[in-house]
Amino acid sequence: MEIRTYVNEIKQLLLLSIVVFFISAVAGYVFTSMNPEMADLSLQELESIVELMEGLTPLQIMLLIFLNNSIKSLFAILLGVLLGIIPFLFLAYNGFLVGVVSYVFSDKGLIFILAAILPHGIIELPMIFLSVAIGMRVGIASFDVVRGRPSNVKEELTRGLSIFFRFVVPMLLIAAVVETLITPLFIVSV
Repeated sequence: MEIRTYVNEIKQLLLLSIVVFFISAVAGYVFTSMNPEMADLSLQELESIVELMEGLTPLQIMLLIFLNNSIKSLFAILLGVLLGIIPFLFLAYNGFLVGVVSYVFSDKGLIFILAAILPHGIIELPMIFLSVAIGMRVGIASFDVVRGRPSNVKEELTRGLSIFFRFVVPMLLIAAVVETLITPLFIVSV
């Protein structure tokens, strides 16, 4: 199966993506706990998304979540050609935001935070990590070209986009359905 082979080839970048995300999440939590006044500033992007969702039907919300995650994941791959820096920063920023949000809702308890993240996050986060790892692999190929080493950026990008469209996009759609229809049930039950 091509996806298994590809993931095996990029497993170190995938692990790096996971580590960067979780370190950034811890940093976001710690930073916000030391500077609670910064939470409002950090949450502005999320608030604008919530405002956008007000008055939308569940189907429209699901499509908005799906498009948001798919477009950001696609850009993480495409912008990898800039030496892999943008995917790395994208992941660190999103991890930081998860940490900020976790701190903001920490008064509701760990179970609440997990209920708000895990139902869809167990699908969505691995797809984000995979997209970032693909972007970093494209970045490494670009860096090799800059250093005068043999590399094929186009081939790396083509393989990565194939995995993205055939595997990541459908999984992000499933994650959006879960986030729209199932995650709220978990949150309400806590």
